[in-house]
Amino acid sequence: MNLYQERTKEECIAKAKELIDGMAGGGYIFGTDKELLAPADGKAENIIAVNEFVMEYGIYK
Repeated sequence: MNLYQERTKEECIAKAKELIDGMAGGGYIFGTDKELLAPADGKAENIIAVNEFVMEYGIYK
């Protein structure tokens, strides 16, 4: 979650890609390590960017 708070969109997406690539083959659910309960839990632009990336990139083909 600290990534969402402290990093750029590009850094957050790069980490998401690293995690998805590391779990290739399936059997996982992509999520955060904590609930996002307040605006201070992460920058909205980072959360949106990662969610959009995961929805497109994280599909099994």
